Amino acid sequence: RSGHATHPLLGVTLTDQTSADGTDRALVRSVSSGGPADKAGIKGGDVITAIDGRSMAGADAVIAAIRSFQPGDHVSVTYERGGNSKTVTVTLATDSAAS
Repeated sequence: RSGHATHPLLGVTLTDQTSADGTDRALVRSVSSGGPADKAGIKGGDVITAIDGRSMAGADAVIAAIRSFQPGDHVSVTYERGGNSKTVTVTLATDSAAS
């Protein structure tokens, strides 16, 4: 009744994108200012390709992968920007929701 749920937060808005070869990809539409992804250098237009070394096929896969962690966990995020791939470490924040 008076409890609350917490979920890990990456701080991005994602959408699905299909690559030229038909692969589903997770396109970053926007990044929350000051959030975990922003602090790690992820920007709108980047494509998240892996979470902790696991390939991601679309936005739902990224969301599910992030939710398998806890707020405060350090997670490696691999993304592509301008044809180049980069991996950064992100410290997940807390997304609290009253229940």
